[in-house]
Amino acid sequence: MPTQPVVLIVDDQADIREMLSVALHMWGYRVLTASNGDTALGIIVNDRPDVILLDSLMTPMSGEAFIKQLSVHERTIPIIVMTALTDRKTLDRMWSLGVKQVVTKPFRLAALQEHLLSVKAAMYSLSSCVYR
Repeated sequence: MPTQPVVLIVDDQADIREMLSVALHMWGYRVLTASNGDTALGIIVNDRPDVILLDSLMTPMSGEAFIKQLSVHERTIPIIVMTALTDRKTLDRMWSLGVKQVVTKPFRLAALQEHLLSVKAAMYSLSSCVYR
């Protein structure tokens, strides 16, 4: 029996974490949550998620700082950034750090589900490749 994909939600707003947790559970994901980047880095050490949903505007560690810190230790966990920022410069920085998807707040849950399915499909297509 296949295991449930694990999603780590990193957001400093408890209501956002709760709403996303409920939706992700309904979609068949196992959910981990963190209210800040430091906690999330600790979770990743013990329970490696398949995907990270990351708020870009957190304190004391921003989403961008979290990605940079994560990249020191781990480069293969896909990250979907949730952000209210829409300026091109910020989005370009996120993409340059290796973010797989960007979801602009406010977002519809159906749109987030599409982003998750896209990342999940890419993960499975890469893991099923045979190298000769």
